[in-house]
Amino acid sequence: MSRRTRTGSQLSSKRVNNSQISLLKLKAHKTKYALEGYKALFSAKLARQYEPIVYSSDCMSGDPEALYYRILHNSKKNEYCIQYFYYWKYQNCMMASHGYDYEPIFIYLKSDNSNSPYLIVNGGFAGPTCNFHKNEVRPQTGKRDGNSRQAPTTLSPYPAYPFGQDGNIKYHGCVATYPLDTGEDLLFEEQHRPLFGIRACSNVFSGAKGDLRGHRFNPPLKKLTDKVLTEWYFHHFENNDDMPFGHDIADPFSPPFIKFHKPSKEEVEKISKQQRRRRRQ
Repeated sequence: MSRRTRTGSQLSSKRVNNSQISLLKLKAHKTKYALEGYKALFSAKLARQYEPIVYSSDCMSGDPEALYYRILHNSKKNEYCIQYFYYWKYQNCMMASHGYDYEPIFIYLKSDNSNSPYLIVNGGFAGPTCNFHKNEVRPQTGKRDGNSRQAPTTLSPYPAYPFGQDGNIKYHGCVATYPLDTGEDLLFEEQHRPLFGIRACSNVFSGAKGDLRGHRFNPPLKKLTDKVLTEWYFHHFENNDDMPFGHDIADPFSPPFIKFHKPSKEEVEKISKQQRRRRRQ
């Protein structure tokens, strides 16, 4: 790569904190798809500043239709999470092809910190015991552990997560840890834009230098509003091979940060009917 890159250990911590100043000035939006106390924010300028740079690498689905984002603010801890989702209308992947695909990269900021992210979490590739998916958790510092391990938790309750019921649904995801300060596992450009490649035809990400090949995606940036999320949750199951949006994005500040549950068509239809009944009451 001829472009100038830097490792996580080289990220600047002395620059003027313009990003956090901008965050404090953003208008807060109510969202039903977040835990109580969290607010949704939108800033295309800020989203572009931290937008991941993604290489096509092993992707077989073509370029993504769009990159959706929203910024969640946890006012209690003064933390922000930019939730990015790369969106394809169809995933072309041998025995795992399906309609619609949504792949996450979350970038975390603190208003009292430098411009540098204090945490980055992305969907990554794992073995069959993890259903070929894992969360690659990238804190600023810590011990590197690339071995996938189970990280059991529960999904957020309804309505913050439509399929979470009373918050008692178990989730057993896999996690591996790659601290940013090692400089081994993630490169950056333009100060704070992480570089990823598509690791497999399932469109999961990798920060490994060897996966940064092919062309760079350049999708349009769009807001991940409640209207879009409702469409994804409840209207992306028209065909048997469709994949509705199963991500629980209501609480990205709690480990393992990215949580996914694949709802059945019956489950989607049941929740949709319940919501229609509530609206008529």
